[in-house]
Amino acid sequence: MKKLFVYEITFILLGLSCSVCGALWAVDSTFAIELLLVTAFYSAFPFALPSSKEKPICAKLRVAIAFIFIFYIYQSVKKIVDGFGITLKDEFLLLCDEFLFGETLSVYMQVWQTAWFTDINSVLYILYDIYLTVFLVYCLFFLAVDKMQWIANYLFNAFFCGFILYIMIPAVGPRYAYASLYNLPINGGAVSKTIHLFIESASPGYDVFPSLHTMILLVMLNCDYYICRLRYYIMLPCAVGIIFSTMYLRYHYAIDVIAGVVVFFAIKKWFEKQYGWDSYEC
Repeated sequence: MKKLFVYEITFILLGLSCSVCGALWAVDSTFAIELLLVTAFYSAFPFALPSSKEKPICAKLRVAIAFIFIFYIYQSVKKIVDGFGITLKDEFLLLCDEFLFGETLSVYMQVWQTAWFTDINSVLYILYDIYLTVFLVYCLFFLAVDKMQWIANYLFNAFFCGFILYIMIPAVGPRYAYASLYNLPINGGAVSKTIHLFIESASPGYDVFPSLHTMILLVMLNCDYYICRLRYYIMLPCAVGIIFSTMYLRYHYAIDVIAGVVVFFAIKKWFEKQYGWDSYEC
């Protein structure tokens, strides 16, 4: 009998719980039904495929479909939060920054505000998405099936933890919630403006706490240290810039980045306790 992977179980439970609660509370029954149907299809998909031991391509399809479902849940965060009537927590996150640093760090970063520096940070910010795409393609096409599933279990469960916190502590970020804090607008060239338009179109709206640009980035670096050391050394210095850009561009509070680091280490500890890198057999 086929078994579901941990990341499949967690996301199926997330989809089912959000759809059932949404239907019971009758806030947005149309979306609740849509979410239930999509989750039901995703739940049935692994059992409709031949055994991954017989056909490795089926294991790759499971990972690919899992990421598509994860992206669907990501895009649905705003609908879930609004449907549950959860209030935004930007004020709380700003208070955390003010308690720790006096101001949210992006206020202090205004002194570096120039068009060319904004363009560089915009490129660094979008580099996270490029890195994620390259990382997933590499896992799907260049890793053995067992190792690919091993990495997917780590990465996708990290996404799950991030999405749970997105729903529990929704926020839009200082760029939108507290524009009045800043003396200068974000001035950038054509590069930053184009990237910003892409980010706005792809963002679900409430993807602030924790910073997945921090947490998922660290997960991928942790994996690359073992599966692709060259990419690890290339991306390690870039990671500093990516994390810096999340605050410089005012998309994140400092507490979002701190939370991303903390959650990463918690997931890493759980993962290593359950599996351990020794079992990867690099």
